Order: sequence, then structure tokens, then C-alpha cells
Amino acid sequence: MDVSAVVNLEQARLLQRRRIYLGASFVLFVAAAVAVAVDLPLARWWHTDPLPGDIKRVVNSAEFFGHGLSVLLVIWAASVLDGRGWKVAWRLAGSAFLAGAASSLVKVFVARLRPSAALELSSIGDTFAGWLPVLSLGKSWGYSFQSFPSSHTATAAGLAVALCTLYPRGKYVFVIMVILVACQRLSAEAHFLSDVLSGAAIGMLVGGLWCTSRLFRSGL
Repeated sequence: MDVSAVVNLEQARLLQRRRIYLGASFVLFVAAAVAVAVDLPLARWWHTDPLPGDIKRVVNSAEFFGHGLSVLLVIWAASVLDGRGWKVAWRLAGSAFLAGAASSLVKVFVARLRPSAALELSSIGDTFAGWLPVLSLGKSWGYSFQSFPSSHTATAAGLAVALCTLYPRGKYVFVIMVILVACQRLSAEAHFLSDVLSGAAIGMLVGGLWCTSRLFRSGL
């Protein structure tokens, strides 16, 4: 097989992989839209603290996979263990933090109360507090109005996409970690189900585009 054929085959594989990521992201966005209907009752269920002690401890400890500073530790560990070093580090950082930044950007445009502040509301529509909260809410726009989407879940999903790309044998472990991060955000009453699904969709979208880009693939 000549060089051009190999290049064309690799490009076809990358295109196929990108389509898979885009398709998965679309499915997650649709699931988020459907989940809005059960956001409030599910949030009230989480408020009852339903998880047994040991399981709750596992779920709570999983937050590190989606938290910015501890994600840096994951990236550092990967760069130390992988002989490619810094080449791995900036690729993982790009996928995780670009996804997290994209999610945080959405928060600037959509204000939504977190479950911890919205359990007494009668309508899910009341959890949304308007557009461009920086302008409409002014100084009152803070943590309580930053529920949508989940940046922790977006960061975790972006990191998982890059980890799956670099270390495909661990793909099931990385996917489970994203699910645990999402459960932790629900358990902490920081996000509704639709928030974590939207965050996962953003992470999948951004991470998928990043990991199939020429910049990511070159030099590996």
C-alpha cells in the first residue's frame, strides 16, 4: 500500500470517528431536552440522600475527574507514565479544558437555578432565570444561577474523549468515570439531570472535534 493510500485511509478513519462523536453528542443533547421533564422530581429524589454510605463515598470521590485542579493531576500522571510526556499533556489539557470553557461560556448566556435553590418550585420553567444573566441579574448572578450546563461533566467528558483516543484499552474505565462525575453533581444538588447530560454533550462535541483535529494527531 503506497503512502497516499495510507493517508487516505487514516483520513477516512478520522472522519468516521468524528461522525461518531458528533452523533453521540447529538443523542446526549436530545436526551437532555427530554430529561427536562423529570428534572424536578429527580432532584427531589436526590435530596432524600438515597445512596448507601459506601456508594456515596465512591461517587463523591469521583469529582476529581471533572474538577480543574485535580484534572491537572490526572494529566500530570499520564505525562509521567507515558513516554511521550508533554506531547500527551497538552493534548489531554486541550480536550478537557476547552470542553470546560465551552460549558462555562454557555452559563454566561443562560441563567438557571441549581437544584439546591429550586426544590420548592412548582414548574421546571421557573428554574430558568433568563438570558444573559450578567446583564439581567447583575451582582446577584453567582453560583446559585449557574446550573446549566454542568462544567464538571463537560470537563470530565472532554478528558475522557482524549484518554480514550490515546489509551483505547481503558475506554470503559474513562466512560464510567464520566458517569460517576455526573452522579456526583446530581448527588451534591449542584445540577439537574438535563444539566449533566448537556455538559456531557458539550464535552463529547468539543473533545471529539479536538481529538480528530490535525493539530492533535500530528507528532504523536
